[in-house]
Amino acid sequence: MRLKQARILAAALQAYGIDAEALPRVAGCGHEPRAAGDIRRRCLPALMTTEDMLWRIHQPDFDATREAFFQGKFRGSVQVSG
Repeated sequence: MRLKQARILAAALQAYGIDAEALPRVAGCGHEPRAAGDIRRRCLPALMTTEDMLWRIHQPDFDATREAFFQGKFRGSVQVSG
């Protein structure tokens, strides 16, 4: 999900009284193939989303009793061909 789409989803949840916000993209993590090993065997969207979640839970203002993560479902190829 792109950041623009994530912000639209967050706005829809906010319209129903849910305190929601889109996580920013985390730069410089394992998004590069050399950092992720043999990325051809990995689900790239899951890898990127997991990195963003791990980044968030390590922030000093993270509150596990008040936060949850959303992972959308995807059909189709999720691997990088190389």
